[in-house]
Amino acid sequence: MERSEGSSNSEEYYEMEVLAEMAFCKAFGLRQYLTDDPDNDGDVGGIRVRPTRHPDAPLVIRRGNPDHVPYVKVICQGRSVSLVGWILAKEAKRPEWWDNHTQAWQVPETALRRDWAALVGQFWRCPAPPWYLPGSQG
Repeated sequence: MERSEGSSNSEEYYEMEVLAEMAFCKAFGLRQYLTDDPDNDGDVGGIRVRPTRHPDAPLVIRRGNPDHVPYVKVICQGRSVSLVGWILAKEAKRPEWWDNHTQAWQVPETALRRDWAALVGQFWRCPAPPWYLPGSQG
């Protein structure tokens, strides 16, 4: 998992990531299926969830982020979580948002989409766990 805030060894940041991913799934009634599979393009169901503690922080998109993957900005303050908006990486890679200092695109909140039904409807892809059998309550 890519870390956009804090140290890659930061347990606090990891907890914030998990909280944000769980909140995202819960908000849309989605079954969370996390995986470390390198072929999986997202944190949850093909969607990358990017948490931050800072409400004014931009959504950070890096060079290696796949163009076809949606990224969601989530604000986590304590146990309070707010889903802010989302954007496809290819839409975020605009010259005016490039920041030489961070070597990343800094997407302003005003540019984020809030059509959550479109995000989930178009991009949610959650494979059944290997132990799932059709017709079971899983």
